[in-house]
Amino acid sequence: MTWPLRAYRADDADALAALFRASARVLGAQAYSPAHVEGWTRYPEDLEEFRARLAQGTTLVALDGDAPVGFGQLNPADYVDFLYVAPTHARRGVAQTIYDALEAQARSLGTATLHAAASRLSKPFFEKNGWNVVEIEQAPRYGVVFERYLMEKPLGRR
Repeated sequence: MTWPLRAYRADDADALAALFRASARVLGAQAYSPAHVEGWTRYPEDLEEFRARLAQGTTLVALDGDAPVGFGQLNPADYVDFLYVAPTHARRGVAQTIYDALEAQARSLGTATLHAAASRLSKPFFEKNGWNVVEIEQAPRYGVVFERYLMEKPLGRR
């Protein structure tokens, strides 16, 4: 299924922060300890900072009716960030719809290689889309250390 997308608007920040936290709390619990989940849900503590980060680059919001059910960002033109889906809409093609649009945007900008820092949850999704792990990183956040996968995907020509 393809989900309708629209560009991020500043008034989306509250709903996207709640979606982020719900995704970390529910989906994150499948791969991380309770301490990790607690740390993960603490972001975004500063809503104005989160609003400003989402306003950078290209941030797309997937909708079910008028309700945001996912979001993702391309910022800068070679970096995929914030690929989050509401737990109620997980594994229904929301992330794929967002990702496909972000990759198309990167291609249109002439990006040669995409990069991302993937979680244990998102690593299989990226691998399914042709990405490779280039490094495993230990990232300290909120008193716990998260294992992240620095990944890349050469875009080449289609």
